[in-house]
Amino acid sequence: MPLDLAMVGRKQRQEESSTEGAAGGSAALRKRGRGGASGNLDLTCTICGKACSTSSSLAVHARTHSGVRPYACTTCGKAFSTSGNLASHRKKMHTPDPE
Repeated sequence: MPLDLAMVGRKQRQEESSTEGAAGGSAALRKRGRGGASGNLDLTCTICGKACSTSSSLAVHARTHSGVRPYACTTCGKAFSTSGNLASHRKKMHTPDPE
């Protein structure tokens, strides 16, 4: 089943709105370091509960659940979930060793 990235975090926002006043709400979670500098607690994976500090890091994390690998090596065809992993692969596997 494909992962709907628009749904990631939506459930967390709904739960917070119904329980925010009960036990200190979002301020209590911010004190524990969840949600990053801006305190955005809606950046939580609805599948595993991992809290991310930015929407882009949440999108990258969501790829671990969906299996999407949008960055493919043009030399060998191996695919990666992040451009950084592709760059490391190219450097390690397709750059000639200095002699």
